[in-house]
Amino acid sequence: MRIRWKLLLFLLVIMLPPLLLSRWYAVRETTGLGQELATSASDMLTEMADSELLQTVELFGEALSDARGLLEASIRLQAREAARLLQGPPQPDKHVYLTSDFVNGAGVPGATTLTIEEDGRPRKSPSPTKRPPFASPPA
Repeated sequence: MRIRWKLLLFLLVIMLPPLLLSRWYAVRETTGLGQELATSASDMLTEMADSELLQTVELFGEALSDARGLLEASIRLQAREAARLLQGPPQPDKHVYLTSDFVNGAGVPGATTLTIEEDGRPRKSPSPTKRPPFASPPA
């Protein structure tokens, strides 16, 4: 065997194991780093989704609470108005307009339009339509 082949084999024996060992170590560390990054990203995304869902539930709860407060206030107002009407003296009879009154157009008050004056006060004025407002009778 020539010296050149002996030198080549010697250098391969000396250089190849450390090269393979360093490659194996780099692959193992890169795989571990990838798994660690994937786990931390998964945990972070799960935490973000949890906080987003919690915020959505809290906002929806606030909206429901506000709607409930408005409903309770309107019911209290209606109850107070009903109590006031029931406790007061009886109201005088008012004329009730029937569908036939509107169809005939006799004795029915004309329509009015609400306009706002320049000083901000509302004013009722006759409607420009010639016919009084009416509801169509059910068929």
